[in-house]
Amino acid sequence: MVIKDMENWKSEKDEWNEVILDAVIGISNTNETSIQIKLKEADTAWMYAKEHRLSYKFYDESMDQEKTHKNNFLWIKKVRKALEEERVFVQFQAIQNNQTQKIEKYEALVRIHETDGTIVPPGMFLPTITESKLYVDLTYRIIEKVCFLLNDFSQECSININAEHLIDFNLSEVILKHVNKYKIRNRLVVEILESEKIENYGIVLEKLNLLKSQGVKIAIDDFGTGYSNFEHIIKLPIDYIKIDGSLIKNIHKDKVSKTLVKNIVNICNTLKIKTIAEFVHCKEVQDIVLFLGVDYSQGYYIGKPTETPWKAK
Repeated sequence: MVIKDMENWKSEKDEWNEVILDAVIGISNTNETSIQIKLKEADTAWMYAKEHRLSYKFYDESMDQEKTHKNNFLWIKKVRKALEEERVFVQFQAIQNNQTQKIEKYEALVRIHETDGTIVPPGMFLPTITESKLYVDLTYRIIEKVCFLLNDFSQECSININAEHLIDFNLSEVILKHVNKYKIRNRLVVEILESEKIENYGIVLEKLNLLKSQGVKIAIDDFGTGYSNFEHIIKLPIDYIKIDGSLIKNIHKDKVSKTLVKNIVNICNTLKIKTIAEFVHCKEVQDIVLFLGVDYSQGYYIGKPTETPWKAK
């Protein structure tokens, strides 16, 4: 335990003194046996507590900046190497039309093959590289791969795009280049993360309208988790809303989630926007999604991500 920032005050009364302790405490509760390491962990927790104005904080590895920097550097190196060695690939997760009960769409999900053949999911590396140029290089590669594969198949497919990168790196022009090259108009969907803060709606709107003019559809991903839900659907030319899995996965048990999803569906129906439920993992969840009138379902109950699972034209 590390205790710092103690302050003493002397009472205005001369006959007695009162000492008040104002402490910021860092605590190491790991299984580490070395006293030096435990002290370092406690000190790291103390610095975190002080920075975030907390009274105390237990140490965890996420606070260790040195380890974090090393881990970030490692993943940047891994992703760059994977791009160079063509070990970046795409899996596709099915999206079912809830009226026809047929698979009509897919979402493209980036993956990396480790040198030993292990598949690395995006949650391991995307958070690290999102703010780097490497993320844009990866996005370019995924756009080209998905458009190339769509050339031979008839289903619709979506890709995830950072809204600000539409402005900074001309992604809309890159997308249209491949859309026209592979003749896949009306079959590509661009998903924008709902949680992203869009600084310049005017330019983003211009880029999205350019995509829509060439038949590309627009979706808002993870809807229901961010602060700007309705600002996005009011200002942007949206075709689909993907309701976040945090609202869907326990909808068969959680009345609040059920009410929220019901209201989202009602609003989208009014605005003529189609809804997609993410994280549909069991029959109970799917039954409620159907009952609430969600247009499409995606999740392990519908299908796990696989490579090129669709039917040819």
